[in-house]
Amino acid sequence: MRTIVFSLFIVMSLFNILFAQSAWKNISSLKRGTDKFSYEYDSRGRLAKESVSSDATSDGLPPLPPFSFIYKYTANSIEATDGDIRYIYKLSNGKITSVQCYNWEGLAFESAFLYNEAGQMTTCKYRLGSDGVTQNFSFIWSDGNLVQLEHTNEYGEHIASAVIAYSEEKQEYGIAPHPLENKTLHPILYRKGFFGVLPQNLPSQMSVTSSDRKQIIRYTYEKTAGYITKVKLNNQTQYFISW
Repeated sequence: MRTIVFSLFIVMSLFNILFAQSAWKNISSLKRGTDKFSYEYDSRGRLAKESVSSDATSDGLPPLPPFSFIYKYTANSIEATDGDIRYIYKLSNGKITSVQCYNWEGLAFESAFLYNEAGQMTTCKYRLGSDGVTQNFSFIWSDGNLVQLEHTNEYGEHIASAVIAYSEEKQEYGIAPHPLENKTLHPILYRKGFFGVLPQNLPSQMSVTSSDRKQIIRYTYEKTAGYITKVKLNNQTQYFISW
């Protein structure tokens, strides 16, 4: 968790879970792989605390001790910190326009976002550290759904593209694919509308193409008491959601 890693292929293949602004019940926890995220909210329904724990680490070493981020809000910003890592989200007209993440070594990454008049995210720029290569993302929407994206870098090199298909089922759960890393586009802040709107329908498939690979990801869902509690990628459960 504390190592900031960016990979378009990994991120897009893992299907970042995002939750849309609505009157739905709050998400109490999300389990992804060995990582579990638990959420607490203030009296206004805003994210107040995010606790992170892990069953194991990817290199087989003992898991890191649990840690928590505390969220503070002003009219123009949101700040989240656990004492070692600090996220600063800048706001304009109620939407996040930039994110900066700092750790014990300095700037870990920064992002910037643009939106159209419908409140849909249209572009994102992402850079690791202060001297990393800027990654550019552009998003195409149609009939209220995010249907296509392109990934290039600051040198104009094409990295990857994706086409997203949707089922006829309307979006009633706040779950949608997105190519941005979870640390860049926070799922609960997205649910509260800070990163714009979500697609109107449930996604059914995403086709990802790069220079050396093509991958098709199919999404299926399991529900409990009318809410999605499991998300499967190619029939493998990847996410457990508690409401």
